[in-house]
Amino acid sequence: MTDTDPFLLLKSLSRLYSGKAKQLPAEKEISETQTVVCFSLLGENLAIALEELAELLELPNCTRLPRVKRWVRGVANVRGRLLPVMDFAEFLGGRLRTAPKLQRILVVELGNMYVGLTVDQVHGMRRMKVDDYRKSISKVPKILSPYVEGGFKTEQEDWMLIRPVKLLQDKQFLQVAA
Repeated sequence: MTDTDPFLLLKSLSRLYSGKAKQLPAEKEISETQTVVCFSLLGENLAIALEELAELLELPNCTRLPRVKRWVRGVANVRGRLLPVMDFAEFLGGRLRTAPKLQRILVVELGNMYVGLTVDQVHGMRRMKVDDYRKSISKVPKILSPYVEGGFKTEQEDWMLIRPVKLLQDKQFLQVAA
């Protein structure tokens, strides 16, 4: 074979550039995640599974209703559908801590139940590693414990997982008449 032989030329080029080639990226560990919406209420970090949330709204104009408990803010017209809006913090015996501009409504729909829960602030949607989920977590405030089912323990913060089905089955929550 001669110096101009294509095979030898390719072989020499291969040797020349193979030493300078970058390695393939290391294999990343892929872990299962759960998408949640993180929010704060009464100074606590809470999360709700995305699939349990119908939608997220800014505070709508509410029409007050007579003879209902104080934590019932009223009803709002959301695209032609009446949404009962509840002050979640006041239902729990506390008060919302942020300015109304930051407050949001978590809309939950379960069967024929359609309700909006006012919370202090929404921190956004996050993908939590399923491995970070703990069935029981410490330091759950007593007022939240009936509605919390475990939580996510991350390096930065812990997020208690609220289960809206537990809230919508609570007899106290369903008794809105004053």
